[in-house]
Amino acid sequence: VKMSGRGKGGMHQVRQCPLVKCWRCGHFGHKAKDCQSEALCSLCDERGIIYPDQNTTCFICQSPEHQVRQCPLVKCWRCGHFGHKAKDCQSEALCSLCDERGHTYFTCPSSYKATCV
Repeated sequence: VKMSGRGKGGMHQVRQCPLVKCWRCGHFGHKAKDCQSEALCSLCDERGIIYPDQNTTCFICQSPEHQVRQCPLVKCWRCGHFGHKAKDCQSEALCSLCDERGHTYFTCPSSYKATCV
C-alpha cells in the first residue's frame, strides 16, 4: 500500500512510515498495545465502544473494572498458571480447549482445525 507523496518523506510504503498511529484510539505517537485511551469507533469516532456480546469483565481476574490489557495479573497462556508469561514457561502445556496436558489449543486433536481435512 502506497501513501501519497505529499508528506515530508515523499513516497513510501505504510510499513516504512516514520509515524506511529494507534489503531485503537486514532492518535499518533503510540501503538495500540500501549494505548491508555478508550477505543474509538472507526465509523462514527465515538469513544468507549462495546461490541455485541463482548465480555465486559477481565477474563483473567473477572474484574468488571478493567479489560485484560489493563489487568495487573500475569497469566501464562501455555500452562494456565499466574506469575509468568508463556515465553518463560517451563511447565507442560495445558490445552484450553480439552483441558488435557501435553498440547495447546493450536495442536489439539479436538479443535475445529484438526477435524477439518
